[in-house]
Amino acid sequence: MQNKKFGSLSSSENPEQLALTVKGVIVSLASIIVLVGSRFGFPLSIEQVAIFAGSIGAAVGAIVTLSGLIRKMVIAIQAKVQA
Repeated sequence: MQNKKFGSLSSSENPEQLALTVKGVIVSLASIIVLVGSRFGFPLSIEQVAIFAGSIGAAVGAIVTLSGLIRKMVIAIQAKVQA
């Protein structure tokens, strides 16, 4: 099993890339985010929103990976203590 950079948001073709479905949602929502941001005085571009969303996806993937590793270590330690 390959490690997925973005966890469940990773592409099924290349686990190192964000899934096209997620990219499509980001692009669809990016224009809305840009519009709302400009209404509240935050000038944003669609590229900035897409980069930020990609960073969030990477952070979520890292958190999920870290929590999985911690859980494995806790289970391994519990198994040794019980043995």
